[in-house]
Amino acid sequence: MIIRKSAFFTFILVTYCCFNVKAQKKAGFLEDLLLKEDTSQAIYQVLYNPREYKLQIIYTQVNRDKNNRITFSNYSYGDSSSYFYPASLVKLPVAALSLEKLKSLNGVVDRNSILETHVRCLENNDTTNAISTIAGDITEMMVISDNIAFNHQYEFLGQEHINLRLEEMGYKSARIIQRFASCDDEEQRRTGPFQFIDTLCNQVLYEEGVKVNGNQMTNSFKNPKVGKSYYDGKKLIKKPRNFTYSNAITLKDLTGILISIIYPEAVPAPRRFDIKPDDLIFLKKTMSILPRETDREEWHDSIAYYDGFRKFLIYADTPARIPENIRIFNKVGLAYGFTSDCAYIVDYKNKVEFFLSALIYTNKDEILNDGKYEYTSIGLPFIAQLGRVIYGYELNNRKQSRVSEPLNYK
Repeated sequence: MIIRKSAFFTFILVTYCCFNVKAQKKAGFLEDLLLKEDTSQAIYQVLYNPREYKLQIIYTQVNRDKNNRITFSNYSYGDSSSYFYPASLVKLPVAALSLEKLKSLNGVVDRNSILETHVRCLENNDTTNAISTIAGDITEMMVISDNIAFNHQYEFLGQEHINLRLEEMGYKSARIIQRFASCDDEEQRRTGPFQFIDTLCNQVLYEEGVKVNGNQMTNSFKNPKVGKSYYDGKKLIKKPRNFTYSNAITLKDLTGILISIIYPEAVPAPRRFDIKPDDLIFLKKTMSILPRETDREEWHDSIAYYDGFRKFLIYADTPARIPENIRIFNKVGLAYGFTSDCAYIVDYKNKVEFFLSALIYTNKDEILNDGKYEYTSIGLPFIAQLGRVIYGYELNNRKQSRVSEPLNYK
């Protein structure tokens, strides 16, 4: 197949002043890298029609000077004004915000304290009390992308707090206004109550009542509609699905959030989460550990929870084990035909490190909720190959400075 270059392949160099980014001079870098150095069908079929696939990529190089000070150089591709459904990507900022709020409680409780939340909007429209811990919820959110764990933390934080705090930090596109449950818009605005409980003494350590966000929040995108039709239950609705009251965030803001977690010292203070050092290490650990490395026996199934299960970049399309020297700190999303990953990838042996965020939309029939998405044939192979191409470039062409020592993940 002969692929012609077009206006779709014009890559824009973006300088993020908030990340202290050093400008790049070679404007066509990503185009050259993906079209000239890679000949795989996984890459070509997507780049041949990037509008159909709603393709977006952000590649961030990590630069270190002789004093090991960090700056970042960013390349981006795609229409960032186009809405995509972030799915589980929103679990990353919520996890960070939960640990930040925990610090604000001044030691009354910690991440292992028992948390009781009042769960709403279950599939059977019932309500019940759920028992968990912040540590347990974040582990499940990061390692296997559990939705129920996210819902617990949504109750703990409250819709209004989540969005006001992210806006205060400068992440203007963020709208985290939904649980992963069948709630109407009014129910999404209402959170709580919750309690932290000392089960040995049967004592309430800390509690908050019901909160209602007085502002009805909507999607931050101008035209948050996707597809040509969608199923509502068994009924086919012949018009695009409207995501106005759904979660939203740009790939740029997600990348900024990830960078602020991995290298908080390299971003301006207003963009840092105020998390205790030990809790920050815990968050990084849960972002990178593999299911087989946890103490959850049910996650040790190498078929159901293979290493690439939630590590899409590089490994999504292979059952191979990830080498010990490579760590991927990331969060992925997979829903409504959108496949996405926002990752910091580090090879400690070869002194390679970079950030890579990408999303692709694979829904050929443009019908949502019909279960017919080209995840395994197009989406995941593209994301995996993209990761391999960028990793290969970093390994063979980038002169790396010293990278951080790995954490103890065992």
